[in-house]
Amino acid sequence: MTKSDAIEFAGSPSKLARFLGRPKSTVSSWPEQLPRGVQFELQVKSNGKLKAEATLMKSCSS
Repeated sequence: MTKSDAIEFAGSPSKLARFLGRPKSTVSSWPEQLPRGVQFELQVKSNGKLKAEATLMKSCSS
């Protein structure tokens, strides 16, 4: 998932930061391709509306 996907879901970078309980500066510093842990956190907190990339899941199961 990309940072753009997550921001679109939340409505704005500030709302995404609040949704995750993190400072806006942290969200701003993330690369466009979100880190694996952030993707999984967003998948859980969004009740599956956002999905971590399948390639990340495969690397975790090996």
